[in-house]
Amino acid sequence: MGISTSLALDSKGRPVVSYYESQQQDLKLLHCGTPDCNDGTPVRAATVTTSVHLPDHTPAPCIVSGCRAQGAPVGAVVHDQATVTSNDAAKTPTGSARFAYYAGNLGCSGAPASIEVVVLSGAGNVTTAESSSTAPLTAGDYSYRTQYLPDAAAKALGFVTTPGPCEGLKVQ
Repeated sequence: MGISTSLALDSKGRPVVSYYESQQQDLKLLHCGTPDCNDGTPVRAATVTTSVHLPDHTPAPCIVSGCRAQGAPVGAVVHDQATVTSNDAAKTPTGSARFAYYAGNLGCSGAPASIEVVVLSGAGNVTTAESSSTAPLTAGDYSYRTQYLPDAAAKALGFVTTPGPCEGLKVQ
C-alpha cells in the first residue's frame, strides 16, 4: 500500500510521483514520459533500497519492528549499501548514490555529519554503491539516508533524483 504521496512536475511539465510503499518499506518514484502520462511513453521509475552493513558485509540485525532501526555493538565499524533498481529491465539506472550519515539520531534529522557521493556500478536494471566505513562507533544513535542521483545518460532516459528510506542504527 502506498502512503505519503507527493506529486511535482519536472522542467518539461511531466508528472513525477513519489510514495512510500509500506509493505516493502521502500520509497518509490514514477516519472511520466509526457505531460499527460497517456501516450504510451514508458515511465522510468527507480527504487532505492539500502542496508547498513557490518565489517563482514552482513546486514546489521533489525532491532525495531519493520527494521526501522538496526543494531550494532559498541566499537562496530559500518558502511551503507544502496541498490538502485529500474522498473524497465532494459534501462540501467546509471549515476551516483549520495550517502548522508547522521550522528545523534535515528531519524536522519538535522545536518548530516558527513556526505559522500559514490558512482554506481552494475548492469541491466540494477546498480549498487557502498559508502566508506565509519570509524569505530561509540554507544548512541546514528542514521543514513541515501539518494539516487542520475547522470546525464540516465536523465535522458527519464530517470530523476530519487530518495531512499532513512535507516536508523542503534549502537549499544
